[in-house]
Amino acid sequence: MSRNIRIVSAVLVLVLIVFLSMIFRYYFNVNTTHLKDEPETNTIKILHEGLYSFKNEKGFYGVKDNQGRIKIEAVWRDIDSISAEKFIVSRYDDQKIRYGIIDINENTVVPFIYSSIVNKNGEYLVGEIDNGNEEPGYIILDTDGEVLIDEEWDKCFKKYENQTINSVENYMQLEKNDDIYKVRITGNGGMKMYYLELNKKIQDQKLDLKINNLGTILNIGNTHTTYNEIIDNAVSYVSALFENDASVMKELSYDSDYRKLQIENMDFRGARLLYTSRVVPSVSRGSNGMIEYACEVKILYVSPEEIEWDGTYVHSENAAVIEIAMKKNQNGLLKIEKVSAEKTDIDSLGVPDEYRVTEAPEQTEPVLNEQSFSIN
Repeated sequence: MSRNIRIVSAVLVLVLIVFLSMIFRYYFNVNTTHLKDEPETNTIKILHEGLYSFKNEKGFYGVKDNQGRIKIEAVWRDIDSISAEKFIVSRYDDQKIRYGIIDINENTVVPFIYSSIVNKNGEYLVGEIDNGNEEPGYIILDTDGEVLIDEEWDKCFKKYENQTINSVENYMQLEKNDDIYKVRITGNGGMKMYYLELNKKIQDQKLDLKINNLGTILNIGNTHTTYNEIIDNAVSYVSALFENDASVMKELSYDSDYRKLQIENMDFRGARLLYTSRVVPSVSRGSNGMIEYACEVKILYVSPEEIEWDGTYVHSENAAVIEIAMKKNQNGLLKIEKVSAEKTDIDSLGVPDEYRVTEAPEQTEPVLNEQSFSIN
């Protein structure tokens, strides 16, 4: 090969290299420009480390990574992250905006039944639902999208909305039918319901129960239902005891044998309940590891009146402490397993004067008012 041919060949090779380089650079620039300038990849906000939301020309939102690759298509009215794997999204459903949760693969994790879903500092989620009432209801979910407390609440808020729930200063408050429940974070990062305020009624009395220090034996999802069951059973039992209602006792009995719920060492026949001094529900773990349910009720009652030879009335006022032990049946319902009672000092009950019988019953029928007890 002559020297001229070698020079021409070298020049052609150089030109080819330059040409290929220009083509490569053009292709790279075009694609880079596409990634950066395409409306579907315009960054709106950082969702999570390496993940961003974007908005397309139609106004819908999606998710891309820091390489500009689309991870979730822009088909959502709104989008926010719970984690790198789960996202709160919304869409139009039956001409209404509905919120749900999807994963990074666009699978539905939480159905689209909520009017909104709010992420509370990464601790829990609050889903708002239309319940047909004037005010919406609220469902509490954990950050995996699982229902944390299986109940629809009238209100849900934190004492300090912009702070996390710690065990000292802050708490989440739930309200339903004027009942109040408070939730805190435990030492191991879980949540517990530590306080409840319930409105109950026993015969003509209104009971305002305030109970603190509920412990951590029960799962947060069933704490409120369990304590309500305990108190409702105790209230129903005491009412049936004074009304001599065997059918109610049979319904409350663990084995349907109402005779086991009768108190043999005390006679309540014909007696009238005057005042309920104290209702103390408790949940504990027995020596065998099983959970034990109980309720202590302190009452003031008057036995049937007698008329002395001189025509004066004899009133037999008594105070008693009733212990009610409960057990879950095969259907998971709390039933009363056994009861016991003993008389106690009337003065220890702290009974208000208006509940004391001092004259003939027809002249001093007690007027029963709302009462409140706080249990620490």
